[in-house]
Amino acid sequence: MTTPDRYTWTQIALHWLIAALVLFEIFFERFAQAGEHAMRGSSLLNPVLVTNPHFLVGLLILVLTLWRVVLRFMRGAPAAPAEEPTIFQWAAKLAHLAFYLLLFATPITGLLRLAIRSRIIGELHEWAKPAFLILIAIHVVAVLVHQFLWKTNVFGRMIGRA
Repeated sequence: MTTPDRYTWTQIALHWLIAALVLFEIFFERFAQAGEHAMRGSSLLNPVLVTNPHFLVGLLILVLTLWRVVLRFMRGAPAAPAEEPTIFQWAAKLAHLAFYLLLFATPITGLLRLAIRSRIIGELHEWAKPAFLILIAIHVVAVLVHQFLWKTNVFGRMIGRA
Protein backbone atom coordinates (compact mmCIF):
# COMPACT_ATOMS: atom_id res chain seq x y z
CA MET A 1 0.00 0.00 0.00
CA THR A 2 1.33 3.43 -0.89
CA THR A 3 1.39 6.51 1.32
CA PRO A 4 0.03 9.45 -0.69
CA ASP A 5 0.37 13.02 0.52
CA ARG A 6 -3.38 13.66 0.25
CA TYR A 7 -6.73 11.93 -0.07
CA THR A 8 -8.42 11.77 -3.47
CA TRP A 9 -11.63 13.71 -4.04
CA THR A 10 -13.46 10.38 -4.17
CA GLN A 11 -12.10 9.37 -0.75
CA ILE A 12 -13.10 12.75 0.68
CA ALA A 13 -16.57 12.60 -0.85
CA LEU A 14 -17.12 9.07 0.45
CA HIS A 15 -16.02 10.10 3.95
CA TRP A 16 -18.53 12.95 4.14
CA LEU A 17 -21.34 11.10 2.37
CA ILE A 18 -21.03 8.10 4.70
CA ALA A 19 -20.86 10.45 7.70
CA ALA A 20 -24.04 12.23 6.59
CA LEU A 21 -25.84 8.93 6.01
CA VAL A 22 -24.83 7.60 9.42
CA LEU A 23 -26.09 10.79 11.07
CA PHE A 24 -29.34 10.44 9.11
CA GLU A 25 -29.75 6.90 10.44
CA ILE A 26 -29.01 7.98 14.01
CA PHE A 27 -31.17 11.09 14.19
CA PHE A 28 -34.16 10.11 12.07
CA GLU A 29 -35.31 7.13 14.07
CA ARG A 30 -38.87 7.36 12.85
CA PHE A 31 -37.70 5.75 9.61
CA ALA A 32 -36.15 2.92 11.61
CA GLN A 33 -39.39 2.57 13.56
CA ALA A 34 -41.36 2.50 10.30
CA GLY A 35 -38.99 -0.23 9.15
CA GLU A 36 -39.70 -2.16 12.35
CA HIS A 37 -43.43 -1.88 11.65
CA ALA A 38 -42.97 -3.00 8.03
CA MET A 39 -40.75 -5.86 9.18
CA ARG A 40 -43.46 -7.55 11.24
CA GLY A 41 -44.61 -10.57 9.30
CA SER A 42 -42.55 -9.67 6.23
CA SER A 43 -39.50 -10.91 4.44
CA LEU A 44 -36.48 -9.18 2.92
CA LEU A 45 -38.40 -9.01 -0.37
CA ASN A 46 -41.37 -7.12 1.03
CA PRO A 47 -41.83 -3.99 -1.16
CA VAL A 48 -42.85 -1.92 1.88
CA LEU A 49 -39.61 -2.79 3.63
CA VAL A 50 -37.24 -2.30 0.71
CA THR A 51 -38.63 1.18 0.07
CA ASN A 52 -38.11 2.17 3.72
CA PRO A 53 -35.45 4.91 4.01
CA HIS A 54 -33.74 3.25 7.01
CA PHE A 55 -33.33 0.02 5.09
CA LEU A 56 -32.15 1.72 1.88
CA VAL A 57 -29.73 4.08 3.63
CA GLY A 58 -28.28 1.16 5.58
CA LEU A 59 -27.63 -0.73 2.35
CA LEU A 60 -26.12 2.39 0.78
CA ILE A 61 -23.78 2.80 3.77
CA LEU A 62 -22.66 -0.80 3.34
CA VAL A 63 -21.93 -0.37 -0.38
CA LEU A 64 -20.18 3.00 0.04
CA THR A 65 -18.07 1.66 2.92
CA LEU A 66 -16.98 -1.28 0.80
CA TRP A 67 -16.02 1.17 -1.98
CA ARG A 68 -14.13 3.30 0.53
CA VAL A 69 -12.16 0.33 1.87
CA VAL A 70 -11.27 -0.81 -1.65
CA LEU A 71 -10.03 2.72 -2.47
CA ARG A 72 -8.02 2.81 0.73
CA PHE A 73 -6.27 -0.45 -0.15
CA MET A 74 -5.67 0.68 -3.74
CA ARG A 75 -4.69 4.29 -3.03
CA GLY A 76 -3.60 4.28 0.61
CA ALA A 77 -3.96 7.14 3.05
CA PRO A 78 -1.73 10.03 4.08
CA ALA A 79 0.62 9.39 6.98
CA ALA A 80 -0.19 10.78 10.41
CA PRO A 81 1.27 14.24 11.02
CA ALA A 82 4.73 14.21 12.62
CA GLU A 83 3.39 16.38 15.47
CA GLU A 84 0.98 13.66 16.55
CA PRO A 85 2.36 11.56 19.44
CA THR A 86 2.82 7.88 18.61
CA ILE A 87 0.26 6.72 21.16
CA PHE A 88 -2.37 8.92 19.50
CA GLN A 89 -1.41 7.55 16.09
CA TRP A 90 -2.21 4.08 17.44
CA ALA A 91 -5.43 5.37 19.03
CA ALA A 92 -6.44 6.88 15.67
CA LYS A 93 -5.81 3.56 13.91
CA LEU A 94 -7.91 1.77 16.52
CA ALA A 95 -10.74 4.33 16.23
CA HIS A 96 -10.75 4.07 12.43
CA LEU A 97 -10.83 0.28 12.67
CA ALA A 98 -13.78 0.56 15.06
CA PHE A 99 -15.57 2.86 12.60
CA TYR A 100 -15.05 0.42 9.73
CA LEU A 101 -16.22 -2.51 11.84
CA LEU A 102 -19.38 -0.62 12.79
CA LEU A 103 -19.96 0.57 9.23
CA PHE A 104 -19.96 -3.05 8.07
CA ALA A 105 -21.50 -4.74 11.10
CA THR A 106 -24.48 -2.42 11.49
CA PRO A 107 -26.07 -2.94 8.06
CA ILE A 108 -25.17 -6.64 8.12
CA THR A 109 -26.80 -7.16 11.52
CA GLY A 110 -29.80 -5.20 10.25
CA LEU A 111 -30.12 -7.56 7.28
CA LEU A 112 -29.60 -10.63 9.45
CA ARG A 113 -32.20 -9.34 11.88
CA LEU A 114 -34.71 -9.37 9.04
CA ALA A 115 -33.58 -12.64 7.51
CA ILE A 116 -33.47 -14.82 10.62
CA ARG A 117 -35.46 -12.79 13.15
CA SER A 118 -32.95 -13.17 15.94
CA ARG A 119 -33.49 -11.10 19.08
CA ILE A 120 -29.77 -11.27 19.89
CA ILE A 121 -28.81 -9.95 16.46
CA GLY A 122 -31.46 -7.25 16.82
CA GLU A 123 -29.91 -6.18 20.11
CA LEU A 124 -26.45 -6.09 18.53
CA HIS A 125 -27.89 -3.89 15.80
CA GLU A 126 -29.35 -1.55 18.42
CA TRP A 127 -25.95 -1.13 20.11
CA ALA A 128 -24.63 0.53 16.95
CA LYS A 129 -26.27 3.88 17.75
CA PRO A 130 -24.51 4.52 21.08
CA ALA A 131 -21.27 3.07 19.68
CA PHE A 132 -21.41 5.44 16.71
CA LEU A 133 -22.21 8.42 18.96
CA ILE A 134 -19.21 7.67 21.18
CA LEU A 135 -16.87 7.21 18.20
CA ILE A 136 -18.16 10.37 16.50
CA ALA A 137 -17.56 12.37 19.69
CA ILE A 138 -14.01 10.99 19.97
CA HIS A 139 -13.43 11.73 16.29
CA VAL A 140 -14.59 15.36 16.61
CA VAL A 141 -12.47 15.92 19.73
CA ALA A 142 -9.44 14.42 17.94
CA VAL A 143 -9.95 16.79 14.99
CA LEU A 144 -10.15 19.74 17.38
CA VAL A 145 -6.95 18.64 19.16
CA HIS A 146 -5.20 18.38 15.80
CA GLN A 147 -6.46 21.75 14.69
CA PHE A 148 -5.93 23.81 17.82
CA LEU A 149 -3.38 22.00 20.01
CA TRP A 150 -1.02 20.35 17.57
CA LYS A 151 -1.75 22.84 14.73
CA THR A 152 -1.82 20.11 12.08
CA ASN A 153 -3.87 20.19 8.92
CA VAL A 154 -5.81 16.95 9.45
CA PHE A 155 -9.16 18.67 8.92
CA GLY A 156 -7.81 20.37 5.80
CA ARG A 157 -6.95 16.96 4.38
CA MET A 158 -10.60 15.87 4.77
CA ILE A 159 -12.00 18.92 3.00
CA GLY A 160 -9.47 18.84 0.17
CA ARG A 161 -7.26 21.72 1.35
CA ALA A 162 -4.08 19.90 2.22
